[in-house]
Amino acid sequence: MALSAVFFYHGSQKAFGWFGGDGWQETMALWTSAVNLPYLVVALLVVVELAVVAGLFLGFLTRLAGLGVFVIMAGAMFYIHGGTTFEAVEYPLVLMAAAIALVFIGGGHLSIDRAISCNLLPYVG
Repeated sequence: MALSAVFFYHGSQKAFGWFGGDGWQETMALWTSAVNLPYLVVALLVVVELAVVAGLFLGFLTRLAGLGVFVIMAGAMFYIHGGTTFEAVEYPLVLMAAAIALVFIGGGHLSIDRAISCNLLPYVG
């Protein structure tokens, strides 16, 4: 849930301009000019960032959402936070660690993933 909250905060800043963010147009302009990413890639990143929020919050496709967070943060470390000091990459590394844990562990007991798998898979015990 904490990872979902972090990505909701930052994703809604980029997409909607909430919480003092730039909004869609300014995010697209900044990332395409300063970071030199194609418009379609930037748009896909923002949309995936918000889709990850839904997946993590509901526990639906949790492992895939965790992988999405890992990939997004790896890209952010390389393109945005790519400093030479540990302080520059400390926050993305923590988010990547949380994401990789979700990739391996999956959703919790209250997740949609667990409800689906309990109904589809036989009980082994």
